[in-house]
Amino acid sequence: KKRTTYDLIRSFRMFVWGLTFVGPVQTGWFHLADKVLGKGTSFTTLAQKIFYTVFGLGVFSNACFYSYVQCYEHYREGPQVISSNIKTFLYNELPSTTLASATVWPFIQVVSFTVIPLQYRAIWVSFWMVGWNAFLSVTGHKKADHTQKF
Repeated sequence: KKRTTYDLIRSFRMFVWGLTFVGPVQTGWFHLADKVLGKGTSFTTLAQKIFYTVFGLGVFSNACFYSYVQCYEHYREGPQVISSNIKTFLYNELPSTTLASATVWPFIQVVSFTVIPLQYRAIWVSFWMVGWNAFLSVTGHKKADHTQKF
């Protein structure tokens, strides 16, 4: 079904996602990364921060997003449908989403970890998250394809 009108409820849900999950998680992550991996910008430190951001935080956040969408899109259908859709989305969409993330975010994170002061990193990344969340919204609101088996 093709959408022809603006979906205010969907926009509100995306706003809630950003406000309650993305913002706090990013802020906490940037503080944790500096504390655990160091504040330096050596190649090794930078590579570790980017790797853990893309393949740790990114995979976790994207999996949580797909789960969030399935919960609010199918809450009336019950936990079995939600669980089945979450598994399907994670199997079908998470690998390609992770690949897309690995092609976009390292460049943004290089600037984030080398130029942007810690207190402004979440704001800097949130600016770029607008486009990323639009991508996630499009992929996350597709119908679950149950024809592919695990």
